[in-house]
Amino acid sequence: MKEFATIIPAIKKNGNIPDQLIKTLNGKTLIQRAIDTAKELNSDIYIITDSQEISLIADRNGVKYIYNASFKIDGEFF
Repeated sequence: MKEFATIIPAIKKNGNIPDQLIKTLNGKTLIQRAIDTAKELNSDIYIITDSQEISLIADRNGVKYIYNASFKIDGEFF
């Protein structure tokens, strides 16, 4: 276990643009950019998602994830 953890909330239904986390920018998806940045921090990485596609991306990157299709972030937490 590392000293700290990076948690990436990747909830697709909360996005302003449909599928914004899996859209590519210069050949790399936004979620992949977040994963790569978190890997540079040398921390444990966890993705919380409501998307099966994002959970597959996490799995391919060796990142732990929690997948639940009913996840939703509401404004009360932020």
